[in-house]
Amino acid sequence: MPTAQITYNGNRIEQGLSRLITQFKDKPRFTALLAAILREDQQIEDATFGLLVCALNNPNISGVTLDTIGKIVGQPRQGQTDQQYIPYLQARIKTNLSDGTVETLLAITVFLVGTSSPILFREFVKAVEIEVDDVTGNAYQIWSQFLNLAKDAGTKMNFIFSKAPSSSVFKWTSVSSSFTVTTNQRYGSVSTVGIGGGLMAGAFS
Repeated sequence: MPTAQITYNGNRIEQGLSRLITQFKDKPRFTALLAAILREDQQIEDATFGLLVCALNNPNISGVTLDTIGKIVGQPRQGQTDQQYIPYLQARIKTNLSDGTVETLLAITVFLVGTSSPILFREFVKAVEIEVDDVTGNAYQIWSQFLNLAKDAGTKMNFIFSKAPSSSVFKWTSVSSSFTVTTNQRYGSVSTVGIGGGLMAGAFS
């Protein structure tokens, strides 16, 4: 029997109070008591996910234990070795817990692409953009299954990537009247926000 996927819920108090029947909604003492009980429930959930994070930092963890964590957090192994799988599990947990902040989006990116190349982050009006070179993993998976799910609600996520190392990529920036537009040229092709191009460059948005 397959293991049910468990996702993190950080809104147990709000959800519990919203389900009160009408006769109890205007009873401040009752709602305060219920909120106190739900707060303890939230603390248990926070601690449980904290244990998963700690487990992944254990150098001795491997094999079936990783597969079990993957089933809990919703990240299948997909043929990866233990060494390849752990960063994806860490990124999945970070995505499940995401608050949509810049720090969280960058942390997820680092788990998935490493630190061998600089990660560029740009913020526009209700849109964010992450650019990284030397991407060896599945760029579409990184965007669709992690970054696009972790972004703040209502925000557009642009992920610009290249398979080429940073040393082989030429870039320039031009300034318009209202914001900075970055155009990247890689081996004769141009990749701008929302448009993919060339053998060595692409973008998802």
